[in-house]
Amino acid sequence: MERIWMDGYETGKKSKKKMKIYERDVSHLVTDEDFSICRAGRLLPGVYCQHLTYENGSFIGTNRELRGNEGIFQIESYGTGIVRIKYVPTGLYLIINEFGRINATNDKSNLETLFYSTLEEITYLETFASAKYYMREENVEGAPNKDLLIGVKVKGDTCKIKNAKNTKSDSRSDQFSFLQESDQSFYCKRDR
Repeated sequence: MERIWMDGYETGKKSKKKMKIYERDVSHLVTDEDFSICRAGRLLPGVYCQHLTYENGSFIGTNRELRGNEGIFQIESYGTGIVRIKYVPTGLYLIINEFGRINATNDKSNLETLFYSTLEEITYLETFASAKYYMREENVEGAPNKDLLIGVKVKGDTCKIKNAKNTKSDSRSDQFSFLQESDQSFYCKRDR
């Protein structure tokens, strides 16, 4: 039995499918400029990295000790499952752009800042998928859509943000737990 499994494993090859990023109309998702519910805390990747933070113009995973409000994210809800993720120390919002890259912007009205937040059933960890962009196999009728997620990859002792095109919702590296801060009123202030 073991031999059959190994033979099947060795002969199985990954198929390289030509995937293309498509855009959805998400302008109807946010009708109010202000969030309805907000929670602030640290995003903890489901893998080796302890924290997600922003350094030198990009988001990274890190194992070093974070001080003060460093590493604090504010998750702002704009409807059922629709969120924006703001990095508190800089005031920048996470985005997934049309190339699947994860960046930051201070433009809150940018529709690339919208994410679908999903609580995974088995792990009880959250995934954040781009509301604006998704991928599908090119030139295949009825091919399923694939979400572009925020994810972390581990290389040696360092953690880096993955390109959203290389993520899967069932991968622990693309799932996050949220460690909520005790004083929410300090962080979750409305921009008025």
